[in-house]
Amino acid sequence: MSLFLSPSLSPFLSAELKLIPSLLDTFMITGRYIRFEENKGLVYARRFGCQQATGDVVLVLDSHVEVKPGFLEPLLHEIEVNDKALLSPIFDFWDTVEMKTSSFDGAPLGFDYYLQWHLLTRPKSDRPLEAPSIMGGAFLASRNFLKNVDYFGKGM
Repeated sequence: MSLFLSPSLSPFLSAELKLIPSLLDTFMITGRYIRFEENKGLVYARRFGCQQATGDVVLVLDSHVEVKPGFLEPLLHEIEVNDKALLSPIFDFWDTVEMKTSSFDGAPLGFDYYLQWHLLTRPKSDRPLEAPSIMGGAFLASRNFLKNVDYFGKGM
């Protein structure tokens, strides 16, 4: 596991982030904690993280995403079947307006004429769905696939 973070302007959050290396040790998680000296933005951090990954598979979960036990195994199976798949798990996320967790059921995202995104109706199926896009804050892909698409491209 690797964790890549940009600094925050909040002194409270900066103090909390200093606890992460000891938490990784406490929970016996093999990982690296990398903190940029300056905020380079979300896309840069994700690209950098994917480039630095050493495993066969890369999992990206934003801090507001909460997953449940057993979420990973079906995704890993799909990557075994198709290593060019870009998968998004079904997950809960922290709703900062309502201050509670809300569920995301894996509905695919689509776009209207004005390129506004909308959740599409999810058909009843246990199989992965093909969709034109996914939520960017939670996805899994093979490292080789990410390398072949230039880690989502330098221009993003």
